[in-house]
Amino acid sequence: MRARPTRRVSVHRRGDNSAEANAQRICAVLEDLSASYCILWTPSASNGGRLRAGSHCALDGGMMEHSLREQYRPGVGAVGRVWAARNTELVRNANAATVAQFDRVHLASYHGVRSIALSFEAGSVVEVGTTLRTPWDKAPDVRALRLLLAGKDVAMKSMPKPFAPPKYSQESLANVVRASGGEYGIFWQHLPTLNELKAIVWYAHDNECMRRSSTFAFAPGAGHVGRAWLSQEPGLLADVHAPEGGAFERRLLAVHYGIRSIAFVPTCGSVFEIGTQHVWERIPELHTDQLFDSLDAAMPAFVVSPESEHEYEPSTDGTASP
Repeated sequence: MRARPTRRVSVHRRGDNSAEANAQRICAVLEDLSASYCILWTPSASNGGRLRAGSHCALDGGMMEHSLREQYRPGVGAVGRVWAARNTELVRNANAATVAQFDRVHLASYHGVRSIALSFEAGSVVEVGTTLRTPWDKAPDVRALRLLLAGKDVAMKSMPKPFAPPKYSQESLANVVRASGGEYGIFWQHLPTLNELKAIVWYAHDNECMRRSSTFAFAPGAGHVGRAWLSQEPGLLADVHAPEGGAFERRLLAVHYGIRSIAFVPTCGSVFEIGTQHVWERIPELHTDQLFDSLDAAMPAFVVSPESEHEYEPSTDGTASP
């Protein structure tokens, strides 16, 4: 088990202290990502659109803090380059990187940073770095981190209380899938002891579709399931076969079974996933309270209507073969 870092945490945010309230949650996400620091770079309208460090957080309190002095024009430096290209860059081994690859490589070396990832997210650039000896093979998912650094509330509004989860049955799951025109359904439950979401109930008309999903597990904020759980917002992957479907970590599995659209609906502290061989323009009405044989009144279930849907943007997640 990885040792917990010394908690000399600091969160810096220009203009206000809205990110301070998220400090411990930012640290929790950093630890989940095996990261040591993060910076949110945002364009400044009063400074010719240059990107400045809007927020900074480090588990040791000061790692890469001198980055707060930097400013980048679009297309200049690693930050400006990622912002202009709207993409993601991974500096796998900062010890062997050049200034052209990452202009603050000497600062990174000073702090013992091994890998650095920069990702364009919603008009900003999120930079994260790790001091682990094993370098990253791919950039981590930083969506939840961006919201927290921006001072947004990403509260788990439907988190279950520490008592027995609601009772469920495959029959009730099958009824919801049939009524919604789906091909399969999965109920992902958050297991606090592992801090993972695992498939505990699965149903498919053919008794085969997406069965291997049960071998997957998602950390909060990771993958489409983990993001739905962390944000507590229902999401729709409108077309797995479209280019943006490449962000879906089980894309090959879904394509194998002819699945086109998949919805992810947080409910009772867990996530209900439903997929269809048709293309959904919006999430169908789902009464997820019918998934359970019993519900505690303090654990609300979502009733999804078109007004509450949210469509995911592409991410940097990889894919898994069926």
